[in-house]
Amino acid sequence: MGADGVMYRSDIAVTIFLSAPEEYDGGELVICTPSGQHEVKSAAGDALLYPAGSIHRVEPVTRGERLVAVTWVQSMVRDAARRELLYGLNLAREKLLQTAPDAAETAQVNAAYLNLIRMWATFDADTMKTSDLSIEEQILRAVKLTLAGVIKDTATPHGMRHPLSDGTIQDMRQCLALISARERELAEAAGRPIGGRPGFTDEPKQQDRVIHFYKKKPDDEV
Repeated sequence: MGADGVMYRSDIAVTIFLSAPEEYDGGELVICTPSGQHEVKSAAGDALLYPAGSIHRVEPVTRGERLVAVTWVQSMVRDAARRELLYGLNLAREKLLQTAPDAAETAQVNAAYLNLIRMWATFDADTMKTSDLSIEEQILRAVKLTLAGVIKDTATPHGMRHPLSDGTIQDMRQCLALISARERELAEAAGRPIGGRPGFTDEPKQQDRVIHFYKKKPDDEV
C-alpha cells in the first residue's frame, strides 16, 4: 500500500464486520487454509485477521445487506513461513508463561521467540530510507521504534499483569499517536502522499495517461 516512495506490504488482511449476523442471510467469509475451509460470520464490531495471500471468498447474500470494512497490515516479519513459525512458537510460549512462568524452559522459549522477532523483523526495508528523511522525521522514527521495542519486549499473555503501569502504557500510546500525527503532517508538507490502494513494494509504478475525448462532427461538416 502507499505510493511515491512510501510503500507498505499487505501481509495481513483485516475484515471488520459492520452488520449484525441476523441482518442478512449468506455472506459468510470463507478462507481456505492448509487445514481446510473456514466460514466466518461474526458479530458487528468483530475483526478477523488472516494472511492476505490466502484464497478467500464471500458467499452470496440472499437477504438483507452485508457491510464490512477491509484494510491491510504490514507485519514486522516479511516472510509468511517465518510468521507461521512464530505464531506456533508464541502459542507454546503463552501456555508456558501461564502454567510455568518461573521454569527455566519458559525463559528459554520466551528468549528464543523474542530473539527470532529481533532477527527477522524489518522496520525500514520497505519504507523510505533514513537518509531521505529530515532530522525531525529521523528522530520521530527512532523514538517510535524504541517505544515499539519496549512494548514488544514487555508483552505478556492475556490475563497476566503487565510489568508497566497503566499510566505508563497510556502515555506510550499517546506518544505513538502524536508521533504518527506529526509524521503525517511532515509527509504532507513534503508532498509525499499517504495511503493508497493495496499493492506490493515490487509492483511496477503505473504511468498516468491522459485520454482526450472529441465530439464527433456531423457528416455534413466533414
